[in-house]
This record gives sequence, structure tokens and C-alpha cells, in this order.
Amino acid sequence: MKKISKFTEEDTKRIDITPAIMGKGWDSRSQVRMEYAFTSGRIMVRGNEIRKGKQKKADYLLFYKPSLPLAIVEAKSCYKSISQGIQQGINYAQTLGVPFVYSSNGAGFYEHDLLTGQERELALTDFPTPD
Repeated sequence: MKKISKFTEEDTKRIDITPAIMGKGWDSRSQVRMEYAFTSGRIMVRGNEIRKGKQKKADYLLFYKPSLPLAIVEAKSCYKSISQGIQQGINYAQTLGVPFVYSSNGAGFYEHDLLTGQERELALTDFPTPD
């Protein structure tokens, strides 16, 4: 059997991030979408060759109500910094019109409020509730 040498981003989501979000009262059926694809991939034409680029996907898109997206959470592996995914999340949030962005490596969350521009670090247990 092959030995696993390090945790992946998926491991970090499964072990740390998803339980932290769900533990704060987010409803997995109506308020949380994981791997939310919001582009179908850029079409690239080079001569006679046509290729489709990679889709853009938010690791988590959190909704206050089904038609009201509230926050994006970008996950990174535990070997990266807590804020590593914040710029990617901000880009996604601006595209989707979402006011809050979080980045996490499983040790805590880094928050960016697009309404005020304020940023702060949160403990894993301090993730906001839907309210």
C-alpha cells in the first residue's frame, strides 16, 4: 500500500473546513454549495485548433437564502498560508456579486469584507453563522 506523504486541499476541506462551517449552523442542503462552477471555461482558438479552458469554481459558495449568495470560501492545503486563497476568492466574489470572502488552510479563516475593505483572521471555531 502506498503511503500518503502529505494532506491535500481536499483533505483540509473534509477534515477541518467543512466541519467548521457546518458547526456554525449552515444548512448543507440549502445554504452550502461546494465546488460551485460559475464559468464554463474560456474558449481558446489557435489556428484551426479550438480548446476549452478550465472552469472557474469556488470551493464553497454560501447562501443566506437560496437566491442570495453571501460568502465565498477558498480552501488551500494545510501547507499554505491561511490567506493564500483570498485574492482568488475576491476575484470570484466580484464576478458573482458576493460581499464576503474567506480563505482557509484548515488552521483558521482569513476574512475580507468587500463592503468595507476590512480584513481579519478568525479562529476555526469563530466562523460566522448565517445570521
